[in-house]
Amino acid sequence: MSQMTETLTLPTAGPTPEKRCAIVGTAQTFKLAPWKDLACDILTLNDGYALGWRMGLPELPRHTIHFDLHPFNQMYFTPKGQKVVNTAAVPVGAYLRPEGHLQWLASRPHPVYLHQAPPDWPHARTFPRAEIEAFFGTNYFTSTPAWMLAWALKEGYTTIEVYGIHLATEWEYVSQRPNFEWWLRCAMDRGVKLVLPVKCPLLKSKHVYAYEPKPDLPLKAIEHQIAVIKQEGATLQKRLMALRYAWFSRGEIADLMARLEVVNLELADARQAQHRIATVVHAA
Repeated sequence: MSQMTETLTLPTAGPTPEKRCAIVGTAQTFKLAPWKDLACDILTLNDGYALGWRMGLPELPRHTIHFDLHPFNQMYFTPKGQKVVNTAAVPVGAYLRPEGHLQWLASRPHPVYLHQAPPDWPHARTFPRAEIEAFFGTNYFTSTPAWMLAWALKEGYTTIEVYGIHLATEWEYVSQRPNFEWWLRCAMDRGVKLVLPVKCPLLKSKHVYAYEPKPDLPLKAIEHQIAVIKQEGATLQKRLMALRYAWFSRGEIADLMARLEVVNLELADARQAQHRIATVVHAA
């Protein structure tokens, strides 16, 4: 494999005939997929074909099998040429798709797995959910890539490459990542060779627990500092309220107000530092 990818595998009983596929999502590493290697099936999903423009093409270079498992009635189609989506017009829970998406699915010359295949679409197939759940004995699936990976295992692929699937940003992806990583481990346990981009965050952590410093320690330290400053500020405010009618404590009041002004400046500085540290930690 190239220096852009890494291979993960476990020892097997012996050699098996190689059958390869690449599951391709929409994160930046999708460009590394083996587009020109005709010995590797390319499995794409949803409206990922529209990313072709990032490669100077009308759509992705190649598809062997496509998956869109969402019901058609839950899709919201963006008008052609509209670059900014009016979020107020999108129904809650709808899946965004470009105008002409259904026509694209219907016209594919290769298999297209759908939630429910229309009978007049020549290459459409209803995704075999029940068969896959029965085969693996579980219904633990939280994303289309997880379904695709399980499908590929059932189909007997011995090498599975994964590109453009990071599951590291939006809350939905973060909740889907543990499930997809669980299926990656299932693949390894079955003797499947996995190929992942080096810069893909899957099956990686930012530190080795108990043996390496936690990468967010600086952030925790500044958060603790902010809590201490705010507590002092609250104490000063409480004391000032208690002395607000005590004319004989004007000296103490002046001192408290002077200290409170300093505390407010310290709090502002600490929050700026928190922002800078958070940016560094999240980018790591």
